[in-house]
Amino acid sequence: MNNNSIRFLSFLIVITVLTFTGCARKTHLQKAKENITPYGHDMYAVSYGGINVGEVRSIVRLAANQYCQDQGKYMLPIEENRSGLSIDLKFKCDNK
Repeated sequence: MNNNSIRFLSFLIVITVLTFTGCARKTHLQKAKENITPYGHDMYAVSYGGINVGEVRSIVRLAANQYCQDQGKYMLPIEENRSGLSIDLKFKCDNK
């Protein structure tokens, strides 16, 4: 193999990995949004777990934010708890 072929194959591998990573993240986001439950007046709770607590926290907050934005409101975090690799977030959808 020449140098250009190796570069091209490396490029394809990187693109493939990034594509699958993005798809997996979207799937996690959809699953987290499905876990949102009412928790009082304009308040909700969402719990989600995964392999990396930092990524889980990001997914949970993004799901809550999108949920509120779909209602024309903004997400206001109320309480967040961590148990192992799971995050429990209680949040409020507040008027803009």
